Amino acid sequence: NNFDLDGRHCTGTHIKAVCEAGGVAGLMTSTAGAGAARQANQALKQADAFRPFESRSAMYGVWAGNVEPVSGSWGVEIASLIYKAGRGRFRLGPAHSDGKPTSVSGIFKTASRGVNEAGFIHTHPRRPVMSSADMLVQKSTGEFFSGGPNSYYGDLSTAVNREVDAVMVHNGKVYEFSYEGYQRAMSNPSGGPNVRLGDLVQEVK
Repeated sequence: NNFDLDGRHCTGTHIKAVCEAGGVAGLMTSTAGAGAARQANQALKQADAFRPFESRSAMYGVWAGNVEPVSGSWGVEIASLIYKAGRGRFRLGPAHSDGKPTSVSGIFKTASRGVNEAGFIHTHPRRPVMSSADMLVQKSTGEFFSGGPNSYYGDLSTAVNREVDAVMVHNGKVYEFSYEGYQRAMSNPSGGPNVRLGDLVQEVK
């Protein structure tokens, strides 16, 4: 009686699963992420999307066409890692979701960083731009610093730090940040002393 009236204290062996999931709110997020990922993987499997692709744009299109509808219905971000498949081909890893509308960082916990990792693709059900778009990188030192309101660490800074490409799907359109393009921009002496990460994002036709 009169103990923990609003349920802030997580205890008791009969609710161990709820406690481990971060309480009721955490359990709801975990459930949404698992459900969205499961549905996305089913859609990708039906579309034969786990095969090696000769074309990146074709792979992006298949992923976007099958995963974005799932992302929209659940209201959460969904992501997959992209791997090199040999002979210039690429393949998708399984879909993952944190169950959050603006974050899918857990995708990188599903696999160790390796030589075959080429990038990641993810949905943006809310934001039309990738995070870190305003972040600047100093050409001479490679140091990150703020260039505007969207300078927080996220999609593009993660791509730079992992030395991979980042791909975003929003409203049926696919946008790509090429790490190779970033390297070219960093080595180009023209255009000023800094590189703005968002300037390197291009729509994939």
